[in-house]
Amino acid sequence: MTTGTDLSSKSAACSGMSAVGRWTAPGAFGELALAAHSASAVVDQASAAMARALRAGRELDPERRADTAALVAAAETVAFRAALLVGERVLELAGAEGLDRFWRNIRVLAKRGSSGPTLRAIGDHFLNSVRTPSAQWT
Repeated sequence: MTTGTDLSSKSAACSGMSAVGRWTAPGAFGELALAAHSASAVVDQASAAMARALRAGRELDPERRADTAALVAAAETVAFRAALLVGERVLELAGAEGLDRFWRNIRVLAKRGSSGPTLRAIGDHFLNSVRTPSAQWT
């Protein structure tokens, strides 16, 4: 018969965490790699949309402008969240003194980024096809 402790240990092992809730090195670095690769993919998509918008020049219609602005705002949000996660986990794993200033710098930059209104505008854009003027994304 399996006890509750056995189940939590098996569940933790599958998720990359130890039974006591601390990340194992492979699980933690896997999480960091996923965050970085996900952010990179979203930023690549936003960069391609921005390049298309710039090539369109004056022929860029308001719909494509709003789509591009939404992708750029989403990329900024995902990149900031990934940077915060990676910075926090690296400090946890390495326990390196002196590196916390880099994490604080990330936090300062992230606070300037995705706010509640920006996240609502991104959600409205993708869920309801609301075309918010690009000036409102900042």
